[in-house]
Amino acid sequence: MPRGKSSRGKTAAEPPGDGALRKRGRPEVRVGVMPVCARVRRVLCEMRAALGLSMAEAARRAGIDRRMYARVEQGASVPSLDLLERICGGLETTLREVAELAG
Repeated sequence: MPRGKSSRGKTAAEPPGDGALRKRGRPEVRVGVMPVCARVRRVLCEMRAALGLSMAEAARRAGIDRRMYARVEQGASVPSLDLLERICGGLETTLREVAELAG
C-alpha cells in the first residue's frame, strides 16, 4: 500500500465521506436558497420601477455603489441583510415588506 493512503484509497488527511457531503449537501442548499433570492430581486426591481428610479438613483438613495446595486438586482451577487435593509430604505420600504411580497 502506498504511503499516506488507507486501505480504501483515501489519503489519511481526508475525512471519510467528506466528498459525499459536499456533493450532496451544497446543491440542496443552493436549490432552496436561490428561488427566494430571485423572488426578492424581482420585488426590488418592481419597487424601483414603480418609483420611476434608475438603478443609479436607487443606489444613491441606498448609499451604495451603483455597480453593487446592479449586481444585486441582476442576481450576480447575494446581498447581506444589512445591504438589503439599505436598499429597502432607498426604495422607501422595509425588508419585512419585501419579504412578505416575495413570499
